[in-house]
Amino acid sequence: MLPRLPATVPHLPTRTDEGLRAALERLGKGYQGWAAFWVADLRTGRSAGWNSDARFPAASLVKLGVLAEGIRRFGYGPRSPIDYDLRQLGSWSSNLAANRIVALVGGESAVSGALERLGMWSSTYPGPYRVGTSAGASPEDAPKPPPLQTWRTTTARDLGRAFVRLQAAAAGERWAISKLGLDRNGARAALGYLALAWRGSSLLELPPGTPVAEKDGWTSDVRGSAAIAYLPSGPRVVVVLVHRPGISAGEARRLGEQVSRLALG
Repeated sequence: MLPRLPATVPHLPTRTDEGLRAALERLGKGYQGWAAFWVADLRTGRSAGWNSDARFPAASLVKLGVLAEGIRRFGYGPRSPIDYDLRQLGSWSSNLAANRIVALVGGESAVSGALERLGMWSSTYPGPYRVGTSAGASPEDAPKPPPLQTWRTTTARDLGRAFVRLQAAAAGERWAISKLGLDRNGARAALGYLALAWRGSSLLELPPGTPVAEKDGWTSDVRGSAAIAYLPSGPRVVVVLVHRPGISAGEARRLGEQVSRLALG
């Protein structure tokens, strides 16, 4: 059985929390590297970000598209022929599992379509950035984009938008179900697979026992975490991306913990 997470109807992020935005900006500008943050309280609809439209190397974070497309094509749970690979993808982000699912769904173009349905318009899997997929981005919210030496890219806002859509579909919101191409149970399953994530790779600091659906990604120069944390006060989305040559897990986690305290406190 997959973990069952609260199917709370999210309040869409429609209001900027200026105090939180300013605090995130101070953190980002004070970091000796590149960072991006996006957070949203899905109970109140208040959100904030810094550098959230800057494209970062994606590492494994764009495997969200693989997960969603795999479920859309082949279902979920014990009866799905890809259940094992979905679990491996959700729990420890297996490259092999991702590659097998990509081949079964028809290749990278199918995953690119899934990323668009998730609202990840500035993300790629893999390939060059596609003209016209950055609709809705705010240039003023990308003051510090890092150098890119990869075809796999994403943004903090893209990742946050994907989790909002998954939560909305899991709660039965028709607009989200229509956009994702996943029914309510399929979206709940996607969040359930993401709830299997190994917490040792997370940059986020959560209260003990907090249910969470999360996707992490890392390379030698990049660390990132995107999640919905289901707090007693309601679900909150937190995204942290950090990039610096030779970055350590501890360094990235210290920044992620600071963002977590701002976002979840």
